[in-house]
Amino acid sequence: MREEIPDADRLEQLRDYHRRYRQLPTYSSMTTLMGYGSKAAAHKLAARLSRAGFLETGPDKRLAPTKRFLAHKLVGTVRAGTPESPADVDFEPISLEDYLIDKPKQMLLVRVKGDSMVEAGILDGDLAVIDCGRTPRKGDIVVAIWNGETTIKELDFEDDRPVLKPHNSRMPVLRPAGTLETLGVYVGLVRRHAR
Repeated sequence: MREEIPDADRLEQLRDYHRRYRQLPTYSSMTTLMGYGSKAAAHKLAARLSRAGFLETGPDKRLAPTKRFLAHKLVGTVRAGTPESPADVDFEPISLEDYLIDKPKQMLLVRVKGDSMVEAGILDGDLAVIDCGRTPRKGDIVVAIWNGETTIKELDFEDDRPVLKPHNSRMPVLRPAGTLETLGVYVGLVRRHAR
């Protein structure tokens, strides 16, 4: 069932503003942005959106976005087989950051360069989400330091010695001499398709 959001069009204008400037407008700027005749109308809009859980007031008395404001619509599931009616689909908000990043202090994003992991679905230009707090195990895809450079590969072992396996049949397994240092374990992926 589709949720009714108060001032949905105005909310989208504020989200666009926030995406562009990384902050919410002042009440004065909001008055202009929304085409209101007075700041009182901007205050009323902010109050309605605050009651609905989209905005809050920060410690400096400025408006701040909530997680709900930053969330995107999750449209249930979309079949890759037989189509289903959109009327059967529920809409719910989802925060991409919450979905991908469990523990912000131990997570990082790295941009993938090269094609050694294409058979694992990790492509050149992707952003890999890395959990630096997880202990790597055999079979995990890790970001490791090899010969003074970082790489992303699958961690494996040969005779109890760590090796780094690419997921590209044209590339060799890397067999580090000595200790292998890992920065973290791959847990997610962000990819933007060309427009």
